[in-house]
Amino acid sequence: MDSGHVSVPGGALYFERIGRGSPIVFVHAGIADLTMWKPQVDEFARDHTVVCFDSRGFGRSRTDAVEFSPVDDLRAVFDHLEIGQAVLVGCSRGGQQSLDFTLEQPDRVTGLVWVCGGVSGSSHEGPAEQTAIFDQIEALWQAKDWDALVDLETDFAAGHRRC
Repeated sequence: MDSGHVSVPGGALYFERIGRGSPIVFVHAGIADLTMWKPQVDEFARDHTVVCFDSRGFGRSRTDAVEFSPVDDLRAVFDHLEIGQAVLVGCSRGGQQSLDFTLEQPDRVTGLVWVCGGVSGSSHEGPAEQTAIFDQIEALWQAKDWDALVDLETDFAAGHRRC
């Protein structure tokens, strides 16, 4: 296994890479870090090169309070690790980012596993209580208040027990 940081404008993304073979890149949910994928990594690393990374504000990644694009960050991981093409596996917010990356860089994605991800630009109106929480999540994201964001998303997910 090798690990390190990928430099991105205003930060550094921690990554881990293990195994040999065609690459699979895992993108974690907004309430987790790369460790959420450990069971999958252990299994798929037998036949594939598996890459996981911590998004900005999570795990061992570092970020300043700067504007950034999660798609650009994912592209930076691909480029730094010299991944031409890979299967992307993303969950929740990571699923949305993986879908966005796939739409912007279809030639770099050989497959997409999209687990409970949102769709950028969609405007679904749920119950008022749920909409208020999503508004708070968006405000914390915009304010780059990563600790409060993780706490709110964790509390929300624990209370709903669904994608």
